[in-house]
Amino acid sequence: MFSASNCRRCARPGDLDLLVPYLLKKAARTTGDPPKTVSRAGFELLRAFTWPGNVRELEHTLLRAHLTSTGLCIEADALLASAPALACAGAAPSSVAIAACSSLREAKRSALNVVERRFVEDALAMTNGNISDAAPLCDMQRASLSKLAKKYAIVRPNGAEDSSAVPGVK
Repeated sequence: MFSASNCRRCARPGDLDLLVPYLLKKAARTTGDPPKTVSRAGFELLRAFTWPGNVRELEHTLLRAHLTSTGLCIEADALLASAPALACAGAAPSSVAIAACSSLREAKRSALNVVERRFVEDALAMTNGNISDAAPLCDMQRASLSKLAKKYAIVRPNGAEDSSAVPGVK
């Protein structure tokens, strides 16, 4: 039998859009509360984190946020309170991120992830999601840029229809 709790999150980063609503509904069933959603800022915080553990880590973070947040929308601050390591994702204010990172190496890795993601997002936005056109702008090989887009599960613009856009990513 397949269990979502045993999958490694980092193996399929695009699944976050499906996992978060599913896990929030599960949290609502567990607690008997109405289902909650995550704010846009909260979702960006979740996306920015690399999720080194399995889906269970994400599930526990969302359950804690579900229990501690008031209202039907979980804000970024509730997520940060539920999992301080999220601050190292780079989406939190820098003073919070510095305090939550356990080492300089971890802080550097987190900052690099944020810069890489934004760089790739900007390049793809400039070329309407076309990897082949974006690669020369970035002074990169197409394959390297494609790997980064997949690593960060970057969604290409809806209008990108060509074969050089990120394969398998909408």
